[in-house]
Amino acid sequence: VTLGVLFYFLNRRMENMSAILTLHQQNQTTLFENQKTLEFKGLVLKASEKYAEARSVYVSIIRKVSEAGLKPTEALGAYFDLAVLEFNFKSYDNALKYFDFCINNQFNLGASTYFKALIYNIKNDPKKSTENFKAVLKTDALSLKASSSLFLSDLYTKQMEFDAAVYFLAKARDYSSDYRASLTDDSTDELKKNFEVTNSKIEESINLLNETDATICCGHFEIAGFAMYRGMPSEEGLSRELF
Repeated sequence: VTLGVLFYFLNRRMENMSAILTLHQQNQTTLFENQKTLEFKGLVLKASEKYAEARSVYVSIIRKVSEAGLKPTEALGAYFDLAVLEFNFKSYDNALKYFDFCINNQFNLGASTYFKALIYNIKNDPKKSTENFKAVLKTDALSLKASSSLFLSDLYTKQMEFDAAVYFLAKARDYSSDYRASLTDDSTDELKKNFEVTNSKIEESINLLNETDATICCGHFEIAGFAMYRGMPSEEGLSRELF
């Protein structure tokens, strides 16, 4: 297992890790050891983008816990990871079942509720989607509150309830500020690096726009003066003259 962990964190040699973990799993004697190894194996498979195999691993963990006569809550991590995989496979009913189990047991409450809201949004159920995005705001998942508020603003805009839409748009800004203020020095440094990369790409794109003779430009732009919502123009962004 130690070798597997080293491969994962040092150079991500996925095949080596998977082989080591499989070998170790065959020589384990306790359910706890087996479960922890399987959980790490699931992580390795997800990192290798072998999602179907990862799903089988989490199903195996849940089954082994059940066969041992233990409470399902002993495998809460596996239930959450399985729920996320089911979401990615678009097996939304299965995902809902597993996320509900996590929520009922107060496990990863903010993320579980957020995914549940996303599923109802995909299913075009605005009432349940709204309920769950609002529930996210009551959790301690600060990193998800701004996104939930934006979804709520959009949902209320579609329902022509513009006061509520503007309210949650403002809340999204507040939560974004709170989240930035909560970042550590290390995470702030990482964000700065990302911003530097992004800014260099923007510069390249602008240079290309100035040089090209193309008549069509596709992208996700923030253009100064553009009406993002009714009565809410973007105050910052690229100049429309650029286009």
